[in-house]
Amino acid sequence: MQSLAPRTLEELLKDISERRRRRLSSDSSSSSSSSSDGGDSSLLSSADSALSAHPWGRPFLRHLTDRKMSDEAAALKFLVVTQPVVKDEGKRKKKDPESEAELERVFHLCAR
Repeated sequence: MQSLAPRTLEELLKDISERRRRRLSSDSSSSSSSSSDGGDSSLLSSADSALSAHPWGRPFLRHLTDRKMSDEAAALKFLVVTQPVVKDEGKRKKKDPESEAELERVFHLCAR
């Protein structure tokens, strides 16, 4: 069954996040979770794999890169990586300076 095309960036990000969560939960149940060292390459590969696994994320990223819109492609990867953090942020009552620093690090990484 072909998924409906997302009408907004928010719908695309939500769907990518849900698919990633389902994939991660099925992966963790089938194997022991690999401990992430917080490395930069794991963040980028996470964004790339989430986008390439999505039926609408892959063509959208290709559209951006074909048109040499590297800033927009980096912003899309940043949004994909930070979407779970943004969802959790609404549940927390106070801001954590370490989380803010991590978001800044991820943004600069994606902008490379």
